[in-house]
Amino acid sequence: PLEDPRFDQIQVFYFVQKFLSHLKSRHGFELPNRLLIETHIGHPERTNAAFYHQDIIRLGTGDGVSYQDLMRDPTIVSHEVGHAIIDALTN
Repeated sequence: PLEDPRFDQIQVFYFVQKFLSHLKSRHGFELPNRLLIETHIGHPERTNAAFYHQDIIRLGTGDGVSYQDLMRDPTIVSHEVGHAIIDALTN
């Protein structure tokens, strides 16, 4: 069900996998390190947290005012994966 927090986790993993699969098939690029993902940052509070640091992506739910359903937005998830890619390429 959409209310189950695991649904958001599955969405994030799906978006990340699709993005990384695209990079590998089209450009031959793979991240050198495993990418970890933490969802529902700040729970039970609703936060606009969306950031990458040292091979970890952390995402909140959105505050419901400025942002809603951060983990269900492929542009936000892909943006954070982009930081991991830049980090890998620039070391």
